Amino acid sequence: MIENLQVLRAFAAINVVFFHIIGTAESYGQPTHLFSVLEGWGANGVDVFFVISGFMMLHIQMKRKRSVVAFYKSRLIRVLPAYWLLTTVVILAFLVAPNAFRELIVTAERAFASYLFVSSLFTGETPIVLVGWTLEWEMLFYTVFGAALLFDTWKKIYFFVFLLLGLVSFASSQLIVFEFFAGMLVAYVFNNKRLGTNFAVLCLLVGAALLLLTINQNVRQLDLDRELIWGVPSFLIVLGAVHAKQVYHPVLRYLGDASYSIYLVQILTLPIFYKLVSVTSFDINNDILSLMCLMVSVLAGVVMFALFEKPTTDFLSRKFSAYPK
Repeated sequence: MIENLQVLRAFAAINVVFFHIIGTAESYGQPTHLFSVLEGWGANGVDVFFVISGFMMLHIQMKRKRSVVAFYKSRLIRVLPAYWLLTTVVILAFLVAPNAFRELIVTAERAFASYLFVSSLFTGETPIVLVGWTLEWEMLFYTVFGAALLFDTWKKIYFFVFLLLGLVSFASSQLIVFEFFAGMLVAYVFNNKRLGTNFAVLCLLVGAALLLLTINQNVRQLDLDRELIWGVPSFLIVLGAVHAKQVYHPVLRYLGDASYSIYLVQILTLPIFYKLVSVTSFDINNDILSLMCLMVSVLAGVVMFALFEKPTTDFLSRKFSAYPK
Protein backbone atom coordinates (compact mmCIF):
# COMPACT_ATOMS: atom_id res chain seq x y z
CA MET A 1 0.00 0.00 0.00
CA ILE A 2 1.30 3.46 -0.92
CA GLU A 3 0.49 5.46 2.18
CA ASN A 4 0.72 8.90 0.59
CA LEU A 5 -2.04 7.96 -1.83
CA GLN A 6 -4.27 7.19 1.15
CA VAL A 7 -3.69 10.76 2.33
CA LEU A 8 -4.50 12.09 -1.15
CA ARG A 9 -7.67 10.00 -1.34
CA ALA A 10 -8.83 11.43 1.97
CA PHE A 11 -7.95 14.96 0.84
CA ALA A 12 -9.74 14.55 -2.50
CA ALA A 13 -12.95 13.18 -0.97
CA ILE A 14 -13.11 15.77 1.82
CA ASN A 15 -12.29 18.57 -0.62
CA VAL A 16 -15.19 17.61 -2.90
CA VAL A 17 -17.54 17.30 0.07
CA PHE A 18 -16.63 20.79 1.31
CA PHE A 19 -17.04 22.15 -2.21
CA HIS A 20 -20.61 20.85 -2.20
CA ILE A 21 -21.21 22.07 1.36
CA ILE A 22 -20.44 25.65 0.34
CA GLY A 23 -22.96 25.44 -2.50
CA THR A 24 -25.59 23.66 -0.39
CA ALA A 25 -25.24 26.16 2.45
CA GLU A 26 -25.83 29.01 0.00
CA SER A 27 -28.92 27.33 -1.44
CA TYR A 28 -30.43 26.93 2.04
CA GLY A 29 -29.81 30.55 3.00
CA GLN A 30 -26.86 29.72 5.26
CA PRO A 31 -23.94 31.00 3.13
CA THR A 32 -20.42 30.67 4.45
CA HIS A 33 -18.37 33.80 4.96
CA LEU A 34 -14.86 32.85 5.99
CA PHE A 35 -14.86 29.86 3.62
CA SER A 36 -16.47 31.67 0.70
CA VAL A 37 -12.97 32.14 -0.74
CA LEU A 38 -12.97 28.39 -1.40
CA GLU A 39 -16.17 28.49 -3.44
CA GLY A 40 -15.73 26.27 -6.50
CA TRP A 41 -12.18 25.25 -5.59
CA GLY A 42 -12.81 21.88 -3.95
CA ALA A 43 -14.02 20.37 -7.23
CA ASN A 44 -10.34 19.66 -7.93
CA GLY A 45 -10.67 16.59 -5.73
CA VAL A 46 -12.20 14.86 -8.75
CA ASP A 47 -9.07 15.52 -10.80
CA VAL A 48 -6.87 14.12 -8.04
CA PHE A 49 -9.10 11.03 -7.90
CA PHE A 50 -8.85 10.49 -11.66
CA VAL A 51 -5.05 10.64 -11.67
CA ILE A 52 -4.88 8.27 -8.69
CA SER A 53 -7.29 5.90 -10.46
CA GLY A 54 -5.17 5.79 -13.60
CA PHE A 55 -2.10 5.14 -11.48
CA MET A 56 -3.68 2.35 -9.44
CA MET A 57 -5.11 0.47 -12.41
CA LEU A 58 -1.75 0.22 -14.18
CA HIS A 59 0.34 -0.15 -11.02
CA ILE A 60 -1.69 -3.12 -9.76
CA GLN A 61 -1.67 -4.71 -13.20
CA MET A 62 2.12 -4.36 -13.44
CA LYS A 63 2.55 -5.90 -10.02
CA ARG A 64 0.03 -8.69 -10.47
CA LYS A 65 -1.25 -9.43 -13.94
CA ARG A 66 -4.96 -10.13 -14.18
CA SER A 67 -7.13 -11.37 -16.99
CA VAL A 68 -9.70 -9.08 -18.54
CA VAL A 69 -12.48 -10.92 -16.68
CA ALA A 70 -10.67 -10.69 -13.34
CA PHE A 71 -10.06 -6.98 -13.86
CA TYR A 72 -13.69 -6.20 -14.66
CA LYS A 73 -14.84 -8.37 -11.79
CA SER A 74 -12.65 -6.52 -9.29
CA ARG A 75 -13.85 -3.12 -10.53
CA LEU A 76 -17.53 -4.01 -10.39
CA ILE A 77 -17.15 -5.42 -6.89
CA ARG A 78 -15.40 -2.25 -5.81
CA VAL A 79 -17.77 0.29 -7.37
CA LEU A 80 -21.27 -1.17 -7.65
CA PRO A 81 -22.49 -2.08 -4.12
CA ALA A 82 -22.17 1.32 -2.44
CA TYR A 83 -23.27 3.25 -5.51
CA TRP A 84 -26.27 1.05 -6.20
CA LEU A 85 -27.24 1.15 -2.53
CA LEU A 86 -27.36 4.96 -2.43
CA THR A 87 -29.08 5.14 -5.80
CA THR A 88 -31.77 2.80 -4.48
CA VAL A 89 -32.11 4.76 -1.23
CA VAL A 90 -32.65 8.01 -3.14
CA ILE A 91 -35.18 6.41 -5.51
CA LEU A 92 -37.16 4.90 -2.63
CA ALA A 93 -37.08 8.20 -0.73
CA PHE A 94 -38.38 10.00 -3.82
CA LEU A 95 -41.21 7.49 -4.27
CA VAL A 96 -42.22 7.83 -0.61
CA ALA A 97 -41.84 11.60 -0.26
CA PRO A 98 -41.26 13.34 -3.61
CA ASN A 99 -41.97 16.76 -2.10
CA ALA A 100 -38.91 16.39 0.10
CA PHE A 101 -36.76 16.94 -2.99
CA ARG A 102 -36.45 20.43 -4.38
CA GLU A 103 -35.15 19.55 -7.86
CA LEU A 104 -34.81 15.80 -8.29
CA ILE A 105 -37.18 14.04 -10.69
CA VAL A 106 -36.96 10.25 -10.87
CA THR A 107 -38.16 8.44 -13.97
CA ALA A 108 -37.72 4.80 -14.96
CA GLU A 109 -35.39 5.84 -17.77
CA ARG A 110 -33.24 7.97 -15.46
CA ALA A 111 -33.10 5.22 -12.83
CA PHE A 112 -32.09 2.61 -15.41
CA ALA A 113 -29.39 4.88 -16.86
CA SER A 114 -28.08 5.68 -13.38
CA TYR A 115 -27.67 2.03 -12.44
CA LEU A 116 -25.80 1.37 -15.69
CA PHE A 117 -23.55 4.48 -15.51
CA VAL A 118 -24.82 5.83 -18.83
CA SER A 119 -26.85 8.87 -17.78
CA SER A 120 -24.75 11.44 -19.62
CA LEU A 121 -24.49 9.28 -22.71
CA PHE A 122 -28.13 8.25 -23.17
CA THR A 123 -30.30 10.73 -21.25
CA GLY A 124 -28.18 13.88 -21.14
CA GLU A 125 -29.06 14.19 -17.46
CA THR A 126 -27.04 13.80 -14.30
CA PRO A 127 -27.32 10.47 -12.49
CA ILE A 128 -29.75 10.19 -9.59
CA VAL A 129 -26.73 10.22 -7.29
CA LEU A 130 -25.38 13.51 -8.60
CA VAL A 131 -21.71 12.79 -7.92
CA GLY A 132 -22.15 9.69 -10.08
CA TRP A 133 -21.15 11.71 -13.14
CA THR A 134 -17.53 11.13 -12.11
CA LEU A 135 -18.16 7.40 -11.77
CA GLU A 136 -19.46 7.33 -15.32
CA TRP A 137 -16.05 8.58 -16.45
CA GLU A 138 -14.39 6.03 -14.16
CA MET A 139 -16.42 3.17 -15.61
CA LEU A 140 -15.62 4.32 -19.13
CA PHE A 141 -11.91 4.28 -18.28
CA TYR A 142 -12.23 0.83 -16.71
CA THR A 143 -13.93 -0.39 -19.88
CA VAL A 144 -11.10 0.94 -22.06
CA PHE A 145 -8.32 -0.24 -19.75
CA GLY A 146 -9.85 -3.69 -19.33
CA ALA A 147 -10.17 -4.12 -23.09
CA ALA A 148 -6.53 -3.09 -23.50
CA LEU A 149 -5.49 -6.05 -21.35
CA LEU A 150 -6.31 -8.29 -24.32
CA PHE A 151 -3.01 -7.17 -25.87
CA ASP A 152 0.18 -9.04 -25.10
CA THR A 153 2.66 -6.16 -24.66
CA TRP A 154 2.69 -3.03 -22.53
CA LYS A 155 3.39 -0.84 -25.55
CA LYS A 156 0.23 -2.08 -27.25
CA ILE A 157 -1.75 -1.57 -24.04
CA TYR A 158 -0.53 2.03 -23.67
CA PHE A 159 -1.20 2.81 -27.31
CA PHE A 160 -4.69 1.29 -27.23
CA VAL A 161 -5.69 3.18 -24.07
CA PHE A 162 -4.27 6.47 -25.41
CA LEU A 163 -6.02 5.99 -28.76
CA LEU A 164 -9.39 5.11 -27.22
CA LEU A 165 -9.24 7.94 -24.71
CA GLY A 166 -8.36 10.26 -27.57
CA LEU A 167 -11.42 9.14 -29.49
CA VAL A 168 -13.60 9.58 -26.42
CA SER A 169 -12.14 13.04 -25.88
CA PHE A 170 -12.80 13.99 -29.50
CA ALA A 171 -16.38 12.67 -29.42
CA SER A 172 -17.22 14.30 -26.08
CA SER A 173 -15.08 17.45 -26.39
CA GLN A 174 -13.77 16.59 -22.92
CA LEU A 175 -10.08 16.36 -22.08
CA ILE A 176 -10.69 15.13 -18.56
CA VAL A 177 -10.28 11.48 -19.63
CA PHE A 178 -6.57 12.11 -20.15
CA GLU A 179 -6.17 12.59 -16.41
CA PHE A 180 -6.51 8.80 -16.17
CA PHE A 181 -3.71 8.42 -18.71
CA ALA A 182 -1.63 10.89 -16.70
CA GLY A 183 -2.03 8.55 -13.75
CA MET A 184 -0.91 5.64 -15.93
CA LEU A 185 2.19 7.64 -16.84
CA VAL A 186 2.95 8.07 -13.14
CA ALA A 187 2.60 4.30 -12.66
CA TYR A 188 4.96 3.62 -15.58
CA VAL A 189 7.61 5.92 -14.10
CA PHE A 190 7.11 4.49 -10.62
CA ASN A 191 7.58 0.91 -11.78
CA ASN A 192 10.39 1.51 -14.27
CA LYS A 193 12.37 4.62 -13.41
CA ARG A 194 11.92 5.76 -9.82
CA LEU A 195 12.57 9.42 -9.11
CA GLY A 196 14.91 10.65 -6.40
CA THR A 197 13.33 11.75 -3.14
CA ASN A 198 14.38 15.39 -3.54
CA PHE A 199 12.91 15.63 -7.04
CA ALA A 200 9.76 13.89 -5.83
CA VAL A 201 9.33 16.43 -3.04
CA LEU A 202 9.88 19.22 -5.57
CA CYS A 203 7.13 17.81 -7.83
CA LEU A 204 4.83 17.50 -4.84
CA LEU A 205 5.47 21.07 -3.70
CA VAL A 206 5.12 22.57 -7.18
CA GLY A 207 1.89 20.66 -7.76
CA ALA A 208 0.49 21.72 -4.39
CA ALA A 209 1.49 25.35 -5.01
CA LEU A 210 -0.21 25.34 -8.43
CA LEU A 211 -3.34 23.81 -6.94
CA LEU A 212 -3.42 26.34 -4.09
CA LEU A 213 -2.89 29.15 -6.59
CA THR A 214 -6.27 28.32 -8.12
CA ILE A 215 -8.00 29.33 -4.89
CA ASN A 216 -7.71 32.77 -6.44
CA GLN A 217 -10.95 33.26 -8.36
CA ASN A 218 -9.14 35.28 -11.04
CA VAL A 219 -6.96 32.29 -11.90
CA ARG A 220 -9.98 30.03 -12.27
CA GLN A 221 -11.71 32.60 -14.44
CA LEU A 222 -8.94 32.43 -17.04
CA ASP A 223 -9.97 30.74 -20.27
CA LEU A 224 -8.23 27.49 -19.34
CA ASP A 225 -9.55 23.94 -19.17
CA ARG A 226 -9.75 22.29 -15.75
CA GLU A 227 -7.30 19.72 -17.10
CA LEU A 228 -4.67 22.47 -17.08
CA ILE A 229 -5.49 24.33 -13.89
CA TRP A 230 -6.26 21.18 -11.86
CA GLY A 231 -5.18 18.18 -13.94
CA VAL A 232 -1.53 19.20 -14.27
CA PRO A 233 -1.13 19.99 -10.54
CA SER A 234 -2.86 16.69 -9.71
CA PHE A 235 -0.40 14.84 -11.95
CA LEU A 236 2.58 16.49 -10.23
CA ILE A 237 1.14 15.86 -6.77
CA VAL A 238 0.55 12.15 -7.42
CA LEU A 239 3.93 11.81 -9.14
CA GLY A 240 5.68 13.34 -6.16
CA ALA A 241 3.58 11.54 -3.56
CA VAL A 242 4.34 8.02 -4.77
CA HIS A 243 8.11 8.66 -4.88
CA ALA A 244 8.44 10.74 -1.71
CA LYS A 245 8.92 9.33 1.77
CA GLN A 246 5.69 7.63 2.77
CA VAL A 247 3.70 9.12 5.64
CA TYR A 248 1.71 6.65 7.71
CA HIS A 249 -1.03 7.56 10.15
CA PRO A 250 -3.83 5.13 11.03
CA VAL A 251 -6.53 7.80 10.84
CA LEU A 252 -5.36 9.07 7.45
CA ARG A 253 -5.12 5.51 6.13
CA TYR A 254 -8.64 4.76 7.31
CA LEU A 255 -10.03 7.96 5.82
CA GLY A 256 -8.33 7.00 2.56
CA ASP A 257 -9.95 3.58 2.70
CA ALA A 258 -13.32 5.18 3.43
CA SER A 259 -12.94 7.93 0.80
CA TYR A 260 -15.36 6.30 -1.65
CA SER A 261 -18.13 6.08 0.95
CA ILE A 262 -17.38 9.63 2.14
CA TYR A 263 -17.60 10.81 -1.45
CA LEU A 264 -20.93 9.11 -2.07
CA VAL A 265 -22.81 9.58 1.20
CA GLN A 266 -22.66 13.38 0.96
CA ILE A 267 -25.65 13.27 -1.36
CA LEU A 268 -27.69 12.36 1.73
CA THR A 269 -25.87 14.09 4.58
CA LEU A 270 -25.65 17.58 3.07
CA PRO A 271 -29.34 18.17 2.26
CA ILE A 272 -30.52 16.42 5.44
CA PHE A 273 -28.16 18.50 7.59
CA TYR A 274 -29.22 21.82 6.08
CA LYS A 275 -32.90 20.90 6.03
CA LEU A 276 -32.67 20.28 9.78
CA VAL A 277 -30.75 23.53 10.29
CA SER A 278 -33.36 25.48 8.34
CA VAL A 279 -36.19 24.34 10.64
CA THR A 280 -34.35 24.97 13.92
CA SER A 281 -33.86 28.24 15.74
CA PHE A 282 -30.25 27.72 16.85
CA ASP A 283 -28.12 30.79 16.21
CA ILE A 284 -24.85 29.27 15.01
CA ASN A 285 -22.23 30.91 12.84
CA ASN A 286 -22.60 29.73 9.23
CA ASP A 287 -18.92 28.84 8.91
CA ILE A 288 -19.15 26.68 12.03
CA LEU A 289 -22.26 25.07 10.57
CA SER A 290 -20.32 24.18 7.42
CA LEU A 291 -17.58 22.54 9.49
CA MET A 292 -20.20 20.65 11.49
CA CYS A 293 -21.74 19.43 8.23
CA LEU A 294 -18.31 18.33 7.04
CA MET A 295 -17.69 16.35 10.21
CA VAL A 296 -21.14 14.73 10.00
CA SER A 297 -20.53 13.79 6.36
CA VAL A 298 -17.09 12.32 7.02
CA LEU A 299 -18.41 10.39 10.03
CA ALA A 300 -21.35 9.08 7.98
CA GLY A 301 -18.95 7.98 5.26
CA VAL A 302 -16.74 6.19 7.77
CA VAL A 303 -19.78 4.41 9.23
CA MET A 304 -21.00 3.43 5.77
CA PHE A 305 -17.56 2.09 4.92
CA ALA A 306 -17.28 0.09 8.14
CA LEU A 307 -20.80 -1.32 8.14
CA PHE A 308 -21.51 -1.77 4.44
CA GLU A 309 -18.80 -1.05 1.88
CA LYS A 310 -15.92 -3.03 3.39
CA PRO A 311 -17.94 -6.08 4.53
CA THR A 312 -19.76 -6.25 1.20
CA THR A 313 -16.61 -5.81 -0.86
CA ASP A 314 -14.72 -8.41 1.20
CA PHE A 315 -17.59 -10.89 0.92
CA LEU A 316 -17.98 -10.48 -2.85
CA SER A 317 -14.22 -10.63 -3.37
CA ARG A 318 -14.06 -13.95 -1.53
CA LYS A 319 -17.13 -15.29 -3.29
CA PHE A 320 -15.99 -14.35 -6.78
CA SER A 321 -12.23 -14.65 -6.19
CA ALA A 322 -11.39 -11.04 -6.92
CA TYR A 323 -9.40 -8.55 -4.94
CA PRO A 324 -10.85 -5.04 -4.45
CA LYS A 325 -7.87 -2.79 -4.99
